[in-house]
Amino acid sequence: MKNTPRQLLHNLLDYIREQAKNVDPKGFRLSAAKGFLRRRPELVGLPGVTFDLKVEGDHTWLRVERLEAHRPPAPPQHASDLLVVGADPFGALPVVSEAGIKSRITRLRERRPDDALEAAAAEIRATADATLKAYLPIWQAWAEGERPRRKTIALYAELFALKHQLEAEETARPQELVWGIGVASWNIPVDADRIAFEYPLITQALEISIDERTMMLEVRPRATDTRVELDGFTACAVIGAAELELAAKEHPKRPGAAPVTPFDASSYGDILRLVAGNMDSGGQYREVQGTAEPVPSPGSNLIVTDEWVLLSRPRSNNYLFDDLRRLQEKLEAGVDIPSGPLSLVSPPFRRTCLPFGDSVPRAVDPWRGRGGRRWRHARTVLSAAIQRRASHHHPTARAVPRCDRPGTAGHGQDSHNRQHHLPLPRERETRVGDLARRAST
Repeated sequence: MKNTPRQLLHNLLDYIREQAKNVDPKGFRLSAAKGFLRRRPELVGLPGVTFDLKVEGDHTWLRVERLEAHRPPAPPQHASDLLVVGADPFGALPVVSEAGIKSRITRLRERRPDDALEAAAAEIRATADATLKAYLPIWQAWAEGERPRRKTIALYAELFALKHQLEAEETARPQELVWGIGVASWNIPVDADRIAFEYPLITQALEISIDERTMMLEVRPRATDTRVELDGFTACAVIGAAELELAAKEHPKRPGAAPVTPFDASSYGDILRLVAGNMDSGGQYREVQGTAEPVPSPGSNLIVTDEWVLLSRPRSNNYLFDDLRRLQEKLEAGVDIPSGPLSLVSPPFRRTCLPFGDSVPRAVDPWRGRGGRRWRHARTVLSAAIQRRASHHHPTARAVPRCDRPGTAGHGQDSHNRQHHLPLPRERETRVGDLARRAST
């Protein structure tokens, strides 16, 4: 079936988008990510962290409560100066304070004779050791329960800072937060070398909001299309990657397809299986969420998993891509295409003869050839003005006279130029420009 100008222009915008991409296949490594990164096992089970909250008209993918840190239990008051107790549950265990022991011995030296000082010092150290032995299990129990809370507190702090960074339009390096689904790994063969790939194949842009009443952070999907991340394979010239990317992008748009969410395997499983089965002859799709199996390291074959990850990354060329997407949506909606863009995807037209005996090439390339810009301007102005003024300025002339007939104006060398779509002589260009200005006044 022959493509229409609308379809050709749509394809041209796709081509512009691909040319505007600056893809480094070595950048698709989660282990080398420098921004915010949280894998599923690091988030599941944390206190105050809730997933997949659905209410009418709203779907919150992640909610994080604002928790307060709990301090460790205090050691016995009579021996509090004999122990060093840290408030970090990930830090060092409590130990005997040598400085506290020396301080007590110094105070005893002022009240007791030297012969009793050694025995008193031994008693102080024995008290410190006994106190530590009794207090250490209490501190360890506190640390065991406090570590998940501290992880939630750290998660809240990072998301809060990232929220302000995402909202700061003036930042020199704009970021975006995405929820990556289907983490895959592969050492992609490139000529005689291999490039390690470890990245989600599906991403959804997110937004972060805060509940003013409870101060909870809520993460929701943005009103943007789900992206299929196969640019790394395309940049490595993997056979069939470009065609597979088009097929994967169309899959969520099929009638009756459910929106892609990380909590519904049926919404993304088919896409991941499609990539695993067609990108590499030895590719596999593994469901690892129900097991303790981690995402395998990049190997000789493509491994696609159902694992997901939250990460921030630089936002590149989004403004250009958004503009191209909006233009394509208008094309799909059937908007009228202006003459300028339409000329880029329309076949050449025949010459149109003017009432004064000259012909203007209708298919002049505006960016090539001598006088191309003049002809485009003259054609635009004259096309509207000739119909209004042709009968007034040339009452005996026909609307579209026949050109290049022997004995009429335009025969000879000028006729040869017009037949081969060559620029007319300089005096003829001046004549057309004068008439264009007269017609537009």
